[in-house]
Amino acid sequence: MRSTMPLTAVALAALLGLTACGSGGAEDRTTELDAVEEEGAAAEEAKDDAEGAEADTVEVKLGGTYEFDDGLAVELSGVERGVSGKWAFPENAPMVQFTIQLQNDSGSSIDTALTHVECQVGDEGRRGEFVADADQGLGDGFTSTLMDGRQATADYGCAMPEDETYLQIEVSVNDDVWERPTIFFVGEVD
Repeated sequence: MRSTMPLTAVALAALLGLTACGSGGAEDRTTELDAVEEEGAAAEEAKDDAEGAEADTVEVKLGGTYEFDDGLAVELSGVERGVSGKWAFPENAPMVQFTIQLQNDSGSSIDTALTHVECQVGDEGRRGEFVADADQGLGDGFTSTLMDGRQATADYGCAMPEDETYLQIEVSVNDDVWERPTIFFVGEVD
């Protein structure tokens, strides 16, 4: 019996030692798991932020319509080439003209005067200067409040050289109540 007692004591001590080591290891593993979970949460938050940044802009083909989550729809139509008139600014310039229509089904009025429109033309993305041509009804844009259930239409013109075909029309409709993403209507013009 004497020879078995020390073995039992040694086995018990070893078992207690392993349990103690295992406890420290479990705590270390728990800390490592917490760090991995935190990294995963940070990566998910970064992904959500990136998706949110993408939601700041939307791309629609020329001649298309985009409806915002709040019920406001923006339609771009009638894209065609032309030449500004003798009394226009700039005068006798090749241009592209188009119509933007706003349909307000948001449940409240919208200040359309805060609508911002920009043109980029060609492969180099040069700014297409706005054409003011009263004879062709171009240049006034949106100027008033659009009540719920109503629509408003405005005609625009942008200088566009005859040898360019790519057109990008940027439309931002913002008012005091709602910040909406910017719409990029893009495509080729014959």
